[in-house]
Amino acid sequence: MLKRILVGIQVILVLLVVIGFISKPKFMDVSDWGKTNWDTVPAYTKTYHSNGELESEGRLLDENRTEWWIEYYETGAKKEEGNYLKGIKTGFWTNYFLNQKVKSKGEYRNGKKYGLWKQFYEDGQLELEGYFDYDEKVAWWRRYYPNGNMQWLGEFQSNQRQGFWKIFHVTGYVEYEGYYYLGKKNGPWKQLDNRGNTLVQGEYSGGKKSGFWKYYSTGKIQEEGEYLLDEKVGVWKRYDGDRVEETNWSR
Repeated sequence: MLKRILVGIQVILVLLVVIGFISKPKFMDVSDWGKTNWDTVPAYTKTYHSNGELESEGRLLDENRTEWWIEYYETGAKKEEGNYLKGIKTGFWTNYFLNQKVKSKGEYRNGKKYGLWKQFYEDGQLELEGYFDYDEKVAWWRRYYPNGNMQWLGEFQSNQRQGFWKIFHVTGYVEYEGYYYLGKKNGPWKQLDNRGNTLVQGEYSGGKKSGFWKYYSTGKIQEEGEYLLDEKVGVWKRYDGDRVEETNWSR
């Protein structure tokens, strides 16, 4: 029994020696210093604001920022941090308010915003989130009021609003909904009350009211008529109980 214990201890000691040898830090021999190409070794660098506070710190290689960098406000508070590759932002970056709450965060590729980005209010509440494709807003985006309720929800294509959008009242209900094309309202749009009843409905073309529009009050049509380039045209009807008032609009 004792023999087995002694053998076990010997095995453990051998393993410790091997592990220690493998994990032992490797130091550059003084004789190798002269053989090193220091142009390929990043140099740690700091810059300062005019008031003496640290402005930035990180590494330079061939006068280009490389690896992890941190930027600071003149107060000394952190402003942003992330990676560089050959002087170009890459990977995940975080920006901060003066109070050190996160201002925005997301990924860079080749110096341009890419993928999911989030932007925050100064109190830390989420303000905006959506996707970039090399600095261009694409796909679905959401914006929030400071109270946390959604402000709008819609799609972007090449930085322009596109497709179906919903715009919310600060209390949370859908106030407007309709379509965009190349950044302008185009097609059917509605305005709704807090119970989902239609208040206004009509068509846009190139961002201007065009075609037939209806205005409602307590669920009944109050006024209806046609627009052309945001101007009323033709005969408009206004309803008041059994009374119908007609007005002829000409350009």
